[in-house]
Amino acid sequence: GLNKFDRQTEIFMHYRHDMNDPRTLRTDVVLSLFEDRQGVLWVGTLGGGLSQFDQATQSFLHYQTEEGDPVSISNNSVRAIYQDQSGALWIGTEYGLNKFDRTRGRFKRYEPEESNPQSLSEGAVLSIYQDRSGVLWIGTFGGGLNKFDRESESFQHYLQADGLASDVVYGILEDDSGNLWLSTNGGLSKFDPISETFRNYDVSDGLQSNEFNAGAYFQNDSGEMFFGGVEGLNAFFPDLIMDNPYAPQVVLTSLTHNGEAIDVGKAPENVNNLIFNWPDNSFEFEFAALSYRQPQKNKYAYMLEGFDQIWNEIETSRFGKYTNLPAGTYILRMTASNSDDLWSEEGLSIEITIGQPMWQSWPFIAIMVILVAAVGLALYRLRIMSIEARSQELEVEVENRTAELKREIDQRLKVEEVLRQSEMEKAIVAERSRLARDLHDAVTQTLFSASLIAEALPSIWNSDQDEGGKLLEELRLLSRGAQAEMRTLLMELRPDTLVEAKLSDLMRQLAETVMGRKGIPVEVEVVGECPLPSEVHVAIYRITQEALNNVVKHSDAKRVTLRLHCLERSPDEKAGAEQPQRVELSVSDDGRGFDPSNTRSDRLGLGGMRERAAAIGAELEIESEEGAGTEVRVVWEGDE
Repeated sequence: GLNKFDRQTEIFMHYRHDMNDPRTLRTDVVLSLFEDRQGVLWVGTLGGGLSQFDQATQSFLHYQTEEGDPVSISNNSVRAIYQDQSGALWIGTEYGLNKFDRTRGRFKRYEPEESNPQSLSEGAVLSIYQDRSGVLWIGTFGGGLNKFDRESESFQHYLQADGLASDVVYGILEDDSGNLWLSTNGGLSKFDPISETFRNYDVSDGLQSNEFNAGAYFQNDSGEMFFGGVEGLNAFFPDLIMDNPYAPQVVLTSLTHNGEAIDVGKAPENVNNLIFNWPDNSFEFEFAALSYRQPQKNKYAYMLEGFDQIWNEIETSRFGKYTNLPAGTYILRMTASNSDDLWSEEGLSIEITIGQPMWQSWPFIAIMVILVAAVGLALYRLRIMSIEARSQELEVEVENRTAELKREIDQRLKVEEVLRQSEMEKAIVAERSRLARDLHDAVTQTLFSASLIAEALPSIWNSDQDEGGKLLEELRLLSRGAQAEMRTLLMELRPDTLVEAKLSDLMRQLAETVMGRKGIPVEVEVVGECPLPSEVHVAIYRITQEALNNVVKHSDAKRVTLRLHCLERSPDEKAGAEQPQRVELSVSDDGRGFDPSNTRSDRLGLGGMRERAAAIGAELEIESEEGAGTEVRVVWEGDE
């Protein structure tokens, strides 16, 4: 929940979720807090949406996503809240960026669109910041840094491929020079918005770790910046973080041939030119940058002019090698940078001369050309005679084989076409029968009931508005149930949408199906929204679907409760290890119940539910007692 601390009395006041009081928090998991310039406190929660705290009444006003309402908040998990220079509130959620119009209580959504490369790069928004020039910057989980253009309402993306340390951006701060400092999962990035270049820092520069944490960033009035990560806290003044301005001197430290040192009569660092006579036309070399501030981050490159077209960039390696060089004169150039990527412009140059082998002399080449030409001519004549004879034989063979293959292909195509048509007809008949049966059992009956109520409603409303109101509510439930049934059937037609949909949305859809089909109220409680493997996602959905079908068909229940708790991985304080992801599902009703010991596993779909649970390694328990209702519980824990 949310805690208010009185520093004088050292007493905490707690604000917790109360399911019976709509003025309390929607959930006890608080992800973000923000006090705007009007003194209003805004609370972002996990799964409970955005809440506005009323100091006078000590109560909360909630803004949550509503299905089918495009001006509601895009997602109920709020990670970031920010007020820009104009006073507008920007809300970052697990899926989408929102601009909040508080006067009308409406949200404008910005979400990733696969077909629009200028949309938000990633749904999960972790940080929002407006720089001194008025540009709004968005940090995402996996989509890098986004720059928002207010006029075109488009986003420009800066990713790891552009030089960003990591595509996970937790925090954004600005220094006095207009540079943005970004905490990521790959270190700290300093971004120059004018040149659009990044300068990255890692643990070797003094960071507590290359991995930082969400929400752990702050800048005080003196400009000092603070970034928190998995191994502690970094604090620094940005204007004191300066690059090494000195380009390094480059020296040759080793020269070898097949691993043996080459004796040139002087130390390698004093060599200006080298001559190699065939067959010694290969060599290896090693060079170094004379820069000793973080020398492990010095970078190296070399090229052999006259042989290489581009520089060989070898990062922190200091070794080069050339083999089988053609005769000629080359210039071996070597250069290096210091730890801050400042390269030596002068570098080091050595002239390399490779002697010519005997077979490349003009007399030898002339003799070989004459000899090769004579042998080639004789072989050519023999080859022509052989080809002509073989060509005649092949023509006859090809004609016979072609005719035979044509007959075989024609026969095979006819058989395959007959089989394909037969299988297609069987599949179409089976699918039509199943859809017709489902439409009749689920949707048609619901719509028939709704039509009867709609016909009777005008007369009943005129005589008894209270009774008419009840019928209107029943008609609404039937309509929403039919809608949910149709969505479920559409998922059967397109199984990929079942995997793409959020599990929490699927749970609510199944609940609406039950309420619309039988009018049984279903309480849905979803905690957490973590991604699951597709097979686990589908299995949890199918088990829930079967359990609710049993409630509708057999229980005569008055009330149903559906709970889905998804717990993220978290450090185990005792063992120091990491606990697995855990999903808990519970479907309970107050119906007639049954005796599980006297019920066969193939009845009530129990065998199917157990098979689905076993297939994903989950535990399934069914507790029931005649006259005391039924509860189906499923617990799944993912591996590390």
